[in-house]
Amino acid sequence: MTNSTEVSNIIRQHSRSFSTAALFLPRQVRGNVTKLYAWCRCCDDAVDAADSPESARTQWQVLREDVDRVFCGDTPLHPSSLMLSQLVLNCGLQRSMALDLLHGMEMDLGEMKVASRAELLTYCYHAAGVVGLMMCRVMGVRDQQAHTHAKSLGIAMQLTNIARDVREDGERGRCYLPGLKEIAAATDAEVAQEVEDLLELADQHYRHAYDGINYLPRGCRIAILVAAAVYREIGNEIRRSRCDVRRGRIVVPVWRFLLTAIAAICYGIPRLIPSAPKPSSFLSNQNLMPLELTMSNPRYIAYLGVSLTSFMAAALFMLVYINPKESSYTWLPLVYAAISVVVGIGTNLIAKHYEQQVARVPVRKRK
Repeated sequence: MTNSTEVSNIIRQHSRSFSTAALFLPRQVRGNVTKLYAWCRCCDDAVDAADSPESARTQWQVLREDVDRVFCGDTPLHPSSLMLSQLVLNCGLQRSMALDLLHGMEMDLGEMKVASRAELLTYCYHAAGVVGLMMCRVMGVRDQQAHTHAKSLGIAMQLTNIARDVREDGERGRCYLPGLKEIAAATDAEVAQEVEDLLELADQHYRHAYDGINYLPRGCRIAILVAAAVYREIGNEIRRSRCDVRRGRIVVPVWRFLLTAIAAICYGIPRLIPSAPKPSSFLSNQNLMPLELTMSNPRYIAYLGVSLTSFMAAALFMLVYINPKESSYTWLPLVYAAISVVVGIGTNLIAKHYEQQVARVPVRKRK
């Protein structure tokens, strides 16, 4: 189970959102993040995919005892627990975090029903909020102020999951909607209103999560923004369907998924660039020639050239999309055009950063 190919397969099979976002993580972080996701996913599947409640309880008990084995330095029994062992060694994952996650899975062993919003948020913390705390450890974030934002992102994603999976959970005898006792006994209008309330609560947590993005290492910010944005888009798609979640799982179309990811990347790119120093007072001096200074900066010229080339490429790909040469051309030129736009915007922002840097360099008057 610790084989990297198997871990990658788990990610691709279970989460289009996470597998896409993980592509933007630094290589040294990506491996541990995917192990963390895969361990959480395998634990969840071991309970949910069990043949009977008794088997689910047995699987959970093995996973719970494996936590003690891992932190005592013993060999765990469940194959997925080997990933937890590696995370403890590589990232210093805490025992309390692993136990909190497994407690959330224990809550699902029976016919889970929540009676209040407070109970719902407690469950969401154990199911996913604690995963945000574990992600902080894996990414090397030690600032305690980041934790509340990380928990909010996990809670927001879990609330989105609940809104999407109302029908499946109802078939399992679970009801996470505080205003309802039974999914089957409620009307469509009642379910839709509860789902709308759930999505509004999720949006509050998404907004709080975004406020903490600068606590993350710069190399991890785009990945988290993409994951949050595409997950939040699931909620938007549910709203577009008027919260009619009983007809089955609602899925975001590929084209909207890609546009959402691109928008998140564009939002995140400026957060990768260190803040440029404020222009000095001598900028107002007539001795300065900003254009001449800018054009003498080779990095500015290089990034600006790449930016212009990318926008031209995007225009060409759009022409191919509008007037394809072959019938085999479908949406692929549109994807290439979108990627070109992202590269163009990103390199343009970096070029502006170098343009601002030259403000610190005075030049002499021409004679």
